[in-house]
Parts: sequence; C-alpha cells; structure tokens
Amino acid sequence: LDRPLEEIITEEMEEQVGRFFEASQPDIPFDSIVTNQTSTPTALSQLCEKNEVDMVLMGKKIAYSGSGIVVQKLLRVPTLMADVLLVPDTASQHLEHIVAGIDFSEPSRRALLKASALERASGAKITLLHVAHIPTHYFPYIPEKNMTEKARESARRKCEKFLQRIEDPSLKEKECRIVQKHGESIARNIYSEALQL
Repeated sequence: LDRPLEEIITEEMEEQVGRFFEASQPDIPFDSIVTNQTSTPTALSQLCEKNEVDMVLMGKKIAYSGSGIVVQKLLRVPTLMADVLLVPDTASQHLEHIVAGIDFSEPSRRALLKASALERASGAKITLLHVAHIPTHYFPYIPEKNMTEKARESARRKCEKFLQRIEDPSLKEKECRIVQKHGESIARNIYSEALQL
C-alpha cells in the first residue's frame, strides 16, 4: 500500500456516506473517524465520551442471524453515557408511531422522555406500553384470570404514579397500554405488540 490503511478506509467511507447525504440531506455536516482499536464497542464508547455524543444511531439487520453483536456489546459498556437508537434495515424514512416500553424504572423514564422529544420533533403518535409479568408459581393457588386482572390493575396504578413523576407535562395524561407477558422475552413482546398497533 502506498498510503496508510486508515486513510484509504476514511476516504472510501466519506465517499459512500457523502453520496447519501448529498442526495437526501445536503445541509447536514458529518465527520468520518477510523480507528484501529480491536474493540468496536469500546472505541465507540470512548468516541462518545470524547465528543460528548448524546445519541448513537446504529443499523439493525433483520434478516441475518447472529448479527447485532456490536450493538449488544456496546450496550454492556459501563462507561457509555449516550443513548442508543437502533434503526432496522426495513425502517421507513418517516417516523409515524413510537412505542415506548416502560417498566417504571429510571432507565425507562429517560427512554420515555426521549420518545416524547421524538414525538414533538416528528409529529408521530406515541404509545406507552408495559408488559406485565405474572409469576407462574401463583397459578396452582389462584385462578389465572384473577391474577391477570390484579396484575393489570397494579400496573395501571404504577403507571399513573410513574407518569406523575415525569417532568414532561405532555406525558402526564397519556394512557399506558398493558399487555400480559407471554413465553418470549419482554423485548419480543413489545415488538409483537408494536406490529399490531
């Protein structure tokens, strides 16, 4: 090679990204940064800290099994302070409906505030969704129907209290959609429910 590899990769990346921005977003400036670190998640986390990055946007491949390893590792980096937004390869260019999964925790409060900001910026509709998990060890003693109703009522009360603690007044009157968790992961339950909205 007559030039450093980082320089060649940077040039190629800037050309590819530049074609996209020139065609769709010509006024948005961008930088290309190439590193030779062995850990992409660590490099991204350090880059975020150094440049005071608020949000990391990453693509999410739907069709490939085993993909998403970098995202999973990035989310586990304890020093990462930026929000991470995953954009599926099938996503449309227009944001119409946001589903905010909440579990009444501090991280879900922050996620809900981000969802609200996206709602205001895009004009999209927002749905608050809580997946209620009912421990199966109660079923031999209490009928499942009674447990489901009690779990929903408990989640409804928690949601009301949770929303009253939110700083954003536009969220205080939102209704929380509550669904019962099925065998899959909570993330899969949220995704399945979102497809039906």
